[in-house]
Amino acid sequence: MRPVERGANPGGYVSYGLAYAPLVGRIGRYCSFCEAHLKNGHVEHVLPKDAYPSLVLSWTNFLVACANCNATKGVWPTPALGGRSVTFWPDVDNTARAFEYRLHLPPRAAPALPAADHALANALLVATGVDRSPTHPAWSEKDDRWELRNEAWEKARECHTDLLAEDTAIHRKRIADVAEHCGFWSVWRTVFAADLDMLRRFNAVFVGTSSACFDTNGQPVPRPAGRL
Repeated sequence: MRPVERGANPGGYVSYGLAYAPLVGRIGRYCSFCEAHLKNGHVEHVLPKDAYPSLVLSWTNFLVACANCNATKGVWPTPALGGRSVTFWPDVDNTARAFEYRLHLPPRAAPALPAADHALANALLVATGVDRSPTHPAWSEKDDRWELRNEAWEKARECHTDLLAEDTAIHRKRIADVAEHCGFWSVWRTVFAADLDMLRRFNAVFVGTSSACFDTNGQPVPRPAGRL
């Protein structure tokens, strides 16, 4: 899951819906949870507005989400569950370290995580439904995240094969452009995991990706002031 930098509050919005445009400008037109490219996204309250009314207009409580992730997450997490402490979040933690992406399988908590961190990571997948596939009991045909992710896998694998056949700077730029319009940053990073240049290009074209979360070799590192 892509770690993002929201940046300082731009101000100027009198309702949370009006924060959508500056959010997209800062972290891109991608769901902060499933990573789908969005045509019509939502301002996602990290801590739900009904349970935390004082944070309804708080810039630091905003992310961008697709309709499926937004609706599935709903009023989670509640104050009784511990608020933000219940999981890792892409705006404050290095969520690139929290999850593993596999071909034709839903994302899962990274197996190498300590047991406590594994549970925290898994909580976000379950709460947003990002872990759902057609075999999941709660999956619905209206939930297109599974299909869109698989389409991204196929595009990324095709681009990888093409690059092996013709490795040019122009081709590399075109692949980054395809990824930018396709979404699913984690899928592209997984397919091109051994190609540092492409990893850097993906971080660059997916606006708002947190540079503090990666070392010079493009590998995820603990996020400053984060829990992961």
